[in-house]
Amino acid sequence: AVFAITDGIPFAKKGQATQRIELDSSGDGFLISMVEVELSVFDVLLPPQTGFITTTSKIEAGTALGSSLLTVQTTQIKDSSWEKIPILATSVKNSVFPSNEAFERVAQGSSEVEMRTTYLSDELRIVRNEAGSAFVFQRVLY
Repeated sequence: AVFAITDGIPFAKKGQATQRIELDSSGDGFLISMVEVELSVFDVLLPPQTGFITTTSKIEAGTALGSSLLTVQTTQIKDSSWEKIPILATSVKNSVFPSNEAFERVAQGSSEVEMRTTYLSDELRIVRNEAGSAFVFQRVLY
């Protein structure tokens, strides 16, 4: 659902999408999803602006072995060139959208999804959601 929203931003080109998983010893933690976006709205006045739409989700152990419950928490713009425009800097830098609350107002339970890891190696992770859709992630070391 979150990527569907990002994909629907008008006048935008989407770039690389990355995820970072931060877990504590119990297996709970956070999934941070970042999508690079280039926004071209006022091309005559400003060059295209770039930034990262960053969504943070809480991770908890799921109901089945190898599954995790993801709960979307917040979305914000990070590392954005819009921050360099004085009139926009404060609102872009300090804005945090309450994604969890927005999803829940639309449909109760829509901010949560149970994901089951079906394959895991040092380079690749394949997970499936409750609807059976598969998501393939490749590990990139920085």
